[in-house]
Amino acid sequence: MNKKLFGALLAFVLVFSQTVVSFAALSGTTSVTTIGNTTIAETNNFVSVTDAEALSILELAVNTDATDAEIVNAVNATGDVKITTANFVTEFYDVTVSEKSSDGFYHATLEVPALPANASTANVRGLHYSIERGIWEVVTPVSVNGKIVEFGLADCSPLAVYVTDAATSPATGAAGNWTLFMGAAVVLFAVSAMAHKKSR
Repeated sequence: MNKKLFGALLAFVLVFSQTVVSFAALSGTTSVTTIGNTTIAETNNFVSVTDAEALSILELAVNTDATDAEIVNAVNATGDVKITTANFVTEFYDVTVSEKSSDGFYHATLEVPALPANASTANVRGLHYSIERGIWEVVTPVSVNGKIVEFGLADCSPLAVYVTDAATSPATGAAGNWTLFMGAAVVLFAVSAMAHKKSR
């Protein structure tokens, strides 16, 4: 086989496989953009949370590798809510909205890139800890428009967005790209074997 052709093919396969690996490593679970008069804390220290139990749950979610089920179990143990399944698509953020709307709620609007394609008010929820009332609550969004979610909150405090078991998990590209990666590896191996055989 021509050495130039082999070199070009090898370079293509290596570049392609690196692109595949980089894309597969993307994760959208921590990326949130605020819209309008909604802001979120840049650091999740939750200094305004004085309840030790609530703070321990928030720290479990933010500062460790806790699974979604472990977070749900900890919240359910408070007796405030009963969550069956939660697939978190954001971390907990200290959400602030500058002023209440005419309906008496703070309307927090977030862009959540990790929301699945079938996201709707039927399967998207907010897990909210009310500092003022000292309770955990599950909040149904006012609207879900693509990746944009709007919540009406009675007060502003830590909030995470999750999808229920009725939602399809967001595609990270990992499964399909591993197939492409393995295909590229097979092609590289075959070309190398052919080149080695011809050189003998």
